[in-house]
Amino acid sequence: MAGKGVVTASAAAAGPERSHANEYREHVDVKLDQDAGEGLTAEQAQGLVTAMQSLNERRRRLELDTSASVLQLGRALSAITWPTFEIEQFAANVVPALALLTARISAVSLEWERVSPDLLPPNLRAVAMTPQERDLLHDVLLNEAIPLAYAMPEETVASVLKQPTPSGRKERVWSRRAGILSTCEERLGSISAWHLNHKADLAWQAVQAFRAGLHGPAQAQAIAIMDTHFTIDAPIELERLILDSRKPHDGLLKLERRAFPVLAPIHAVFNRPFRGQAHKHGKPRQKVPRQLSRHATVHGAEARQYSKRNALLSIAMVTGLLCLLQDEHSRAAFSRN
Repeated sequence: MAGKGVVTASAAAAGPERSHANEYREHVDVKLDQDAGEGLTAEQAQGLVTAMQSLNERRRRLELDTSASVLQLGRALSAITWPTFEIEQFAANVVPALALLTARISAVSLEWERVSPDLLPPNLRAVAMTPQERDLLHDVLLNEAIPLAYAMPEETVASVLKQPTPSGRKERVWSRRAGILSTCEERLGSISAWHLNHKADLAWQAVQAFRAGLHGPAQAQAIAIMDTHFTIDAPIELERLILDSRKPHDGLLKLERRAFPVLAPIHAVFNRPFRGQAHKHGKPRQKVPRQLSRHATVHGAEARQYSKRNALLSIAMVTGLLCLLQDEHSRAAFSRN
């Protein structure tokens, strides 16, 4: 189905005198429709088309600038006296026009990157077709700290996001725990990077502990794996972003779209406050929270924190993190070849 509808219509409307900008837009339509639309239903593909069309007004000016740049480049080339080609003439006329054209095309490409669901983890692409869907997804990941990326089946993600309230979404996650655990096992079993194997084995053990009814150990081990990564293995900038509660959420928005769905819920859980030693400094003893919290997991060992639901969220989070790291490793290996 990829490539049909959008491209055929634009090609028919353009006619024989279509501009360079239209040709470039058609090329981008083909690429996005093939890459991001592969495997989608007709309704989902139409949603992608609608999302891309919502950028038309902002993109229109970029395309007009691109057309003008192409025209400028053509004029510069025609001004050269052939075959008595002179390098000074080329440098003065053609190089600036070519540089401007390259900049315009790059600007158009960036506009498309912002809308393409292909930049999201695979299981989130079908639920991020429209701006409204992406806004909801952003809120659920960052403010509700529900770890949807990689660890949950696509149908579970869609079902969770259809619930109208945060409590309803959390209940739906819990009701789908069997499928989530199976997906986590499958994902962890696919980790192949040598430097991630040990962590993947420990995360798989956490899943087995959960299945055996040992929810506290499962939660503690999953949190410890993530804590070890950010405090020892991750770059210092990422460690500060995740572990420093003083960092504004805006810092997360600078992450690549592929990383944000994984790291946003982890950031929330790692920065939920719990000061277990407050009473030693003359302050009231702080009650251990029920919400999943890295600080309470480590410093507030009580049943209200070590719950079945928190253990499930912890396992989903560490699975998503390891899948993201595996994805980055695979992309780096591909770029070297």
